[in-house]
Amino acid sequence: MDMVDIPQNSHALTKLCLFPHLSNTLFFSLTKTAKHLSMVIEESAIPLFAPNTLTLIAEPWRALSVMGNDGLSSESTNFLCYISSAFAKAGIPIYYMSTAQTDFILVREKDLEKALTTVNVGYRIMRDYGETKEVVGGILSSDNVQQKIIEGCNDEAVLFKPEAKLEWTLYDQLGLHITSLPKENREAAAYTLLSTLLFSDDVQFFSFTETEDEISLLMDMRAFSRFNVELLCVSDEWVPLKRFKKRTLSEIGVISSIAQTLSKANIPMLYWSTYQTSFIMVRACDLVVTKLWLESEQYQI
Repeated sequence: MDMVDIPQNSHALTKLCLFPHLSNTLFFSLTKTAKHLSMVIEESAIPLFAPNTLTLIAEPWRALSVMGNDGLSSESTNFLCYISSAFAKAGIPIYYMSTAQTDFILVREKDLEKALTTVNVGYRIMRDYGETKEVVGGILSSDNVQQKIIEGCNDEAVLFKPEAKLEWTLYDQLGLHITSLPKENREAAAYTLLSTLLFSDDVQFFSFTETEDEISLLMDMRAFSRFNVELLCVSDEWVPLKRFKKRTLSEIGVISSIAQTLSKANIPMLYWSTYQTSFIMVRACDLVVTKLWLESEQYQI
């Protein structure tokens, strides 16, 4: 969604952020940068938005939620390295989202069964049908809700070649906090949520993700300063590196390549996909060693 289209979609955004029970949605994620707004929404929520303000990917994607994974530890990097490498070897593009309590892996609907077969070796599966669950195992769960990534996409998969190292732009002055907002505090934080989303031209990064279990906020210091900290569960400060010139959502191997590098150094990392770009987040205290490791692997920072 273009930033100029936010005002005419303020009702839809308010409903999804503050009153999800009215829209009967189980998953909603929004990421706002200085120039763009990217969303992952359920198909049933699309009619809430003004006509011709959203560009939809050609086909739905399905969500895999990672259970029992601490997204803020180095173990998360090891998991991301393993799982993204497995998908890359299987030729499956992924859209990865780290939140305060868990991670989400989105795969194209046509790749879902292949993805489940891929992770069934070493990672057991639990299918969630809403009111009932079919337990095949137990570390990954496949949500039955069809979801679409907002914005366009080339359906042809592009295989990333590790020798063609990517450029990442370091925003070392843009500290980020990944926080959890308990759902019982949503009402108290409602004004701040909406003002940050709809009227904060000075905010360079703000992300809101809600699932059945959590509300996760990833935001820069300007957005963070607007909130009553007592309403949030706050992490350490993180620093983002922004992907330069992302080609398509269907690239394969990009995430596994960067995760392998940081896993060697035992550095915790978060990964956040949007349509236009991707972000790596590392703790501020790990920034120097992160730069050294990436540069040693010929990444351009």
